[in-house]
Amino acid sequence: MTDQTSNAKPHSTKDIASKALLKRMAADMANLLLGLDVDPDSIELLETEKERIEQRRADLVIKARPRHSREKVILHIEIQNNNQNIIPWRMLRYYHDIRMVHKEPIQQYLLYIGKDRCTMPQRIDEPNLAYHYTLVDMHSVDCETLLERNTPEALVLAILCDFKGRPADTVVREIGTRLRLLMHNDDKGFLDYFSILEILGQNRDLEQQLKETKEMLTQVDISRLPSYQWGREDTLKEIEGLIAEKDQLLEQSQQEKQQILEQSQQEKQLLLEQTQRERRQLVKKMHLSGMEASVIAELLDRPQDELEQLLRESDSSRN
Repeated sequence: MTDQTSNAKPHSTKDIASKALLKRMAADMANLLLGLDVDPDSIELLETEKERIEQRRADLVIKARPRHSREKVILHIEIQNNNQNIIPWRMLRYYHDIRMVHKEPIQQYLLYIGKDRCTMPQRIDEPNLAYHYTLVDMHSVDCETLLERNTPEALVLAILCDFKGRPADTVVREIGTRLRLLMHNDDKGFLDYFSILEILGQNRDLEQQLKETKEMLTQVDISRLPSYQWGREDTLKEIEGLIAEKDQLLEQSQQEKQQILEQSQQEKQLLLEQTQRERRQLVKKMHLSGMEASVIAELLDRPQDELEQLLRESDSSRN
C-alpha cells in the first residue's frame, strides 16, 4: 500500500513492471488466492493515482469479468504487512476515488502478510455509515498447498504465504528452483515469472534472498544436471548440494583472505622494525663521525628531538 506526499520518490519495481506482468499477477491473485474465477483475457489495468494534497496509489486495481458473468467488476487488491487500525478508512478513501471515476461494482480485498497476528478491522460501523471489505489473512493460506500445485502461477503467489517457521532463504530457493524446473525451456517465461516474484517479494523484504536465488538459477543449467532425468526432488537436492558447495567455497575464500591479510600485516610489521633498525644504525654512524644532532636532523629531514631519542636509545642498548 502506498500513501505518499506530492514530492514522492520514484515508483518501485512494482509500479514500473510491464502491464502484461501486472495483468498476469492480478489474474493469479484473483483466481488462486481469492477464488474469483475471472477470465484472464478480460483483465484491464486501471490507473488509480489521485492528486490532492497528497499523492495516493492503490496497490492493484483491475477491471475484469468473472467467467460466469457477462458484466465486468472492479477488483481492488491491497497488500498490507503490518497492523494499522486506520486501514478501513484508507480502504474507504480508495473506494471513493475509484468510484468517482468508474461506475462498475467494486470488490475490495486486503491481503495481510505480516508476521504478527492480524488484528485489523475490516469494516466501519457508524450511525450514518456502514462499510466493509474482504480481509484475507495469508497466515490462513497454506504455503505447501500452493507449492504442491506446482504451477508457475501458484509458485509465485506462495511468496506471500506464511512460511510456518521455515527459513526464508530456503523457501525462496525452493520456489525459484521449482519455477526454473517448470520453465527450463522457456528462459523468457522464467524471467517474467521471477519478475512477479520480485514484485511480490518487496512486500516481505525478500529482495536479497531473491537476488541470490536468481543469480544461482541463471548460472546453473538444471537440464544438464545428472539427476534431472530422475525428477524434481532429486534435482532440488542436487541444486541444494551445489549451493552448499558454493557457500563452502565462499567461506574458504574468506578464510584465505583473512590469512593473507594477517600475513600482510606481519610482513608490514617486520619491514617497519627493519626500517627502524637501519635508521638507528645510520644515525649512530653519523653521530660517531662527529655530526651534531641538529645537522643530522637537517640532512635526514627529521625532527631533531626524534633523532636525539634514537641516539639515547642507541646509547642505552650499547650500555
